[in-house]
Amino acid sequence: MTASSSLIRWSGLAALQGSVLFAAASIIIASVPRGCIRNDCAFEEMRDPGAAGALQMLALILVVAVAVGLAIRASNAGRLGRLGWTGLVVSALGVALLMIGGLI
Repeated sequence: MTASSSLIRWSGLAALQGSVLFAAASIIIASVPRGCIRNDCAFEEMRDPGAAGALQMLALILVVAVAVGLAIRASNAGRLGRLGWTGLVVSALGVALLMIGGLI
């Protein structure tokens, strides 16, 4: 088994775990009540995701691992042309924007 074959297998597991983590974190964040009920509302977020925000970041990192595995597989098969690389770059930018948005 080559290193790229092993990476492709691990990217499949990362896809599964990332999707479960992202769904769980989204449900947790959606269940947090909206609004601020304390006196220091001017200095705090309206909805603090807490640990669920970290779960979403981990899920996005796993999505990046999946994209790397898919890119390696397509590149090895000779099927990653100009459109494939463009899609990969646009997807990477989208994930980067999601991660930056989660940090802000």
